Amino acid sequence: MLASSQDKMSSKYYRRDIDGLRAIAILLVVIFHSGSLLFPSGFIGVDIFFVISGYLITNIITSQQHENTFKLSEFYRRRLWRIQPVLIFMWVVTCVLISLTYLPIDYINYFHSQKYSSLLLANQYFGKSSAEYASPDTTVMPLLHTWSLAIEWQWYLILPLALLALKKVAPRLKPSNAIYIFFAISLITSITVMSFKPLGGYYFLTTRIYEFLAGGCVIFLERRVERKVNNKILSNTLALLAISIILYTALSQGVLMDYPNQYALLVTLSSGTLIFIGAADKETILTKFFSSAPMTYLGKLSYSIYLWHWPIFAINNYIYGEMSAIRVLICLLITLFLSFISYYFIETPLRKAKISLIKSLLILVLLPALLATVMYKAVDKNQGYSFRLGHNYDASFRLQTVYSQKALHRNDCLDGKQDPTECEFGDLKATRTALLIGDSNSNHFWGFWDVMGINAHVKFTALSTPSCLSLPGIYQFDWWIYKNQNYEKCHRNTQRYYELIKSRHYDYVVIGEIWEQYAQGPWLINSDNDPRSEALSQSRMEEALRKALDIITASGARPILMRTIAPMPKGYMACRTKEVVLHHPYNKEACDATPTGSTENEWIMSLFKKMKDSYPTLLLIDPKNAQCPEGVCITQLDGIGIYRDVGHITDYASYKFGDRYLRWYGNPLK
Repeated sequence: MLASSQDKMSSKYYRRDIDGLRAIAILLVVIFHSGSLLFPSGFIGVDIFFVISGYLITNIITSQQHENTFKLSEFYRRRLWRIQPVLIFMWVVTCVLISLTYLPIDYINYFHSQKYSSLLLANQYFGKSSAEYASPDTTVMPLLHTWSLAIEWQWYLILPLALLALKKVAPRLKPSNAIYIFFAISLITSITVMSFKPLGGYYFLTTRIYEFLAGGCVIFLERRVERKVNNKILSNTLALLAISIILYTALSQGVLMDYPNQYALLVTLSSGTLIFIGAADKETILTKFFSSAPMTYLGKLSYSIYLWHWPIFAINNYIYGEMSAIRVLICLLITLFLSFISYYFIETPLRKAKISLIKSLLILVLLPALLATVMYKAVDKNQGYSFRLGHNYDASFRLQTVYSQKALHRNDCLDGKQDPTECEFGDLKATRTALLIGDSNSNHFWGFWDVMGINAHVKFTALSTPSCLSLPGIYQFDWWIYKNQNYEKCHRNTQRYYELIKSRHYDYVVIGEIWEQYAQGPWLINSDNDPRSEALSQSRMEEALRKALDIITASGARPILMRTIAPMPKGYMACRTKEVVLHHPYNKEACDATPTGSTENEWIMSLFKKMKDSYPTLLLIDPKNAQCPEGVCITQLDGIGIYRDVGHITDYASYKFGDRYLRWYGNPLK
């Protein structure tokens, strides 16, 4: 892949045109990550790298096996000194930079990802921690790109061991036939995995290994037809077709959905075709272009460029939010500067190191992994060392931490094990009880209802499911990250909530949702194969809400519907982060644009009115009454930002809004 350029010992395997193909791959990746719309699917450059790696590593191993010169320990030792030194250097520099810039929770998350990256398991970490590749939450993760290096290492572990085992178990089976068979099996596996579990599949080795094996197939096809291809028209035509497919895919929109998909297969086959033709006919137009001095030089730098470009972009994204042309240029210049240093002073000299495998593992893997694990534990235990960002921020962070401790179990009650006995707040000794359910909109009002519960002597239980319309009898289909399937977890949890309502006879049941998002689109069904449309979703939502209110009132509880906050202004979080990073004192004029107000549409407001008319005991609570006094919505309290992210408020803000509402409007539980 990225780190497969050959050193002196393997120079006989070196091909200038492959370095040129690497140059194409790195250009696609960097342009994509810069935020440019030129190549909206430029991430396919990584697939090209995988095919190149499969070709080169299969060639080296099988050639040396044929010559009886292959040594497993030497293979791994050389790989370690080829990949790890620059990677470790990048970790160290990135660690210093994010120590100066990242807020505590993001600082903790960085070291969490650093731990997995050092354990060569970054693909597992990012597969679980991000909804999908290139989603907004991933643009500020400095080590996101190391997922591909983790897969690379996993490939290195599997291929040589598999070929050695095959030689012992089935000595008559030719390596070429084995690679062909493994390619077919792995391709079928990838298709199957992406059909049944697309979520996180982008990062799976099982969905990517066929790309490496495709490169392996090329080397055997190349040997089979060596010097037999002399039709220049055919060679040029196939090469131009292959590069056209790659560029067309990179220029296309919508490629990322359920990736690796059919586009990945096309890119894989096209990359293999270019490699094959480069060996079969060195006089084709593209082979000459790829072999030119500028392309080969860029290809040799590609590993260092790949390692450096993303942390630089991610830190820029974190501080400034969106990219601008001048910031892209600055980021690229910094990337090139660090790449030159890495290539000439670390990558090139250290690949010649003659240190034993055991010592190499200790220096390049075990010690970095141990250090990363210890640092993560320390940073997590000390809540991200907020003092890094100055006295003012440290003071506000510690104040917010006090309120976060009051809502200590809130996260566990959103998407954790949801044990009702651990999700209680308010007056814990009270005999009157309430249940708070819904999506994350209900969960971030934990502090609000804690204030009300303590004041009114009501014990609350809060159980929530992310992005889940917690109403009985409906499913959310093709919703959020659950493409072409029902959101089963939401349905199961919702059933449980209403069983609790029926059996425990609460005094109050509060439902908090971002109501408007579920009514916009064809997401809601009652059973499989139901027709879908926005109008049908709205009809089913109204029916389900009536059913919910019927169940609640029949249980003896009073129903309460919690509305939504005014959303965070665009660019607000990036602006506040920049002010903190630059150690600027709080300045209301700098970032605090007035929020746009309610996102609740006319249909939602009419739905609330219908429910209020039909259920006289129903209470409607609008948190904007606390957030937007006299119609002007606030984005901060005492200089502390109220937003945790684009749709949620902090625990500090939740408690403060509860205090405000109680003072201005009284307690709805009394």
